[in-house]
Order: sequence, then C-alpha cells, then structure tokens
Amino acid sequence: MAKAGVGRFVLIDFDRLELSNVSRHVCGISDLGRYKTFAVRDAIGDKNPDAHVSTLEIDVNESRAECAQALSKVDLIVCASDNDRSRFFLNEIALKHKITAIFGRAITRAAGGDVLRVRPFSGPCYSCLYSLNVRQEGSDDEEISQRSQAKKLMPEYTSEQEISAVIQIGLSSDIAPISNLMVKLALVELSRGLDSGIASLEEDFVADFYIWANRRDSAYVNWSKLEFGFNKPTILRWYGARVQRDASCLVCGQ
Repeated sequence: MAKAGVGRFVLIDFDRLELSNVSRHVCGISDLGRYKTFAVRDAIGDKNPDAHVSTLEIDVNESRAECAQALSKVDLIVCASDNDRSRFFLNEIALKHKITAIFGRAITRAAGGDVLRVRPFSGPCYSCLYSLNVRQEGSDDEEISQRSQAKKLMPEYTSEQEISAVIQIGLSSDIAPISNLMVKLALVELSRGLDSGIASLEEDFVADFYIWANRRDSAYVNWSKLEFGFNKPTILRWYGARVQRDASCLVCGQ
C-alpha cells in the first residue's frame, strides 16, 4: 500500500518479530526482537519517505478503548489478525464509525484463505458470515504460525517439543495471494469514485467475500484440479461468493 502511494498509516500489533516470521515477512533477520509495528514502519519509510506512520504496541483484545480511539478517524481498516475475537471487535469498530474494513486470513499451513470486505450497513459484516453459516465458527482451522499462538491453544504443562509440533507455517508464496487481494481491495476502496488507474476494478469487485485455495488440501481437498476447466472451483483462482447482509445479524441487523 505504501508503494502504491498511501500516505498515512496506523499500525497496531503487540507482537515482536520472531525467527519463524522471517521466511514470509517483509522484514528480516536484522529486525528480530523488534516490535513488528516499528519494523514495518521503517519498511514503509524506505518505500514512501513522505508517509506518516503512527504505531500502537497493544493487544487489541486487551486494550479495546485505546484501539477504538486510534481507528475512529481512519478511512479504512485492514484486519490481518490471527484470531476471531479481534476480528469481531474490529468489525464492531468499523460499524460504529461507518468505516469500510477488509478482513483476510489463511487457514492451516496456508492451504488457502478468504477475504471479506465490510461496507457498513450496505453489505454483510463479519458477524453475518457466522449467522449465515458462510463461515461456521470452528469449521476450519486457523493457521498457527508462531509459538505464542500455539501456547494459547495448549495446556500449561505442554512440552516445548509438542508446542513446536502444533505450529503450522505456510509458505510466503501461499500468503502472498491473500495479502495481495487485500491490498487491491483496499486501494480500490480508498480511490472509489476517483479517476484512478484502477477505477475499472470497481466493476469487478462486486462481491464482498472471496475464497482462494493454494492446493487441494484441508478444506479444499475435494476441489477440482487446476488444469483447463473454469466451470468448477479449482485451486489458484479467486472466487467471489454471494453473501447477503443478514437482517437478523446480532451486530449489524435490524
């Protein structure tokens, strides 16, 4: 987004860069141990020196008031967190302040993922995906990419070897398509109605929910081979799914 000319960022993350992050992160070995917000702030500055970047080193689930205040005046929320509790909370912030939000995630070992655009009260919100059973809670596994995530899922007495076995890191090339679509959607939202070079994409991005599979594995085991066909869901292609706003949704409904 910085390389495309976005000039103002609010980065929120309490995590520090770990060795397991480096293989698929924009930042490298020289940033090990640093807050990811600081490392990414410097990376943004290398690409767009005029960008203004503010950071918050907080857990959004534990510092909700501070997070809500920081995001109340932004033009767009991009949620790339690794748990549903934070996504539900950011969804509430987006609805409260009528801010468009982009949610993206990868599932086990980045076998695939999905992206949701929330345009408050004119389309489905994040909670609608559950109330409409488009994405049932617990129906597929979140990607567990680092030790801190694994520890939360395991009992206190779990050995380090067992914790390491739970970590399921996806390849950088498998993360890239998901983050790339999030960026494209973000740029289209930020330039809607303007005579931009990507204005034509407004006619393509009519769906709010998008599904991607990197390989026929996990939730996508029954998908068709890529080969030559277009009439069935296959790997390595984006699919826009029809998801309507749920009138009985407990968060955005009537």
